[in-house]
Amino acid sequence: MTPTPPLPALDADGSTVQVGDRVVIICIPHWLIHDLPAEDQASLKTFEGKTLSIHEIDEFGYVWFSTQLREFCLRPEEVRLV
Repeated sequence: MTPTPPLPALDADGSTVQVGDRVVIICIPHWLIHDLPAEDQASLKTFEGKTLSIHEIDEFGYVWFSTQLREFCLRPEEVRLV
């Protein structure tokens, strides 16, 4: 099996993102929430348009966020650097 290369660390505008950067969550994508209960979907949707700091970038290139409510990840192109 061929390893999957990491996603490029580029936001929606093509700017490089890194751990600690503050970004706006453009949207919570369908791929993230489609299998979740409605309550969890609604909870994650509240982060749309919010500014958060990138907590981690994993080996696959996903950007991770950690709040008091939850942890979740997005693809770098689903956020915008502020």
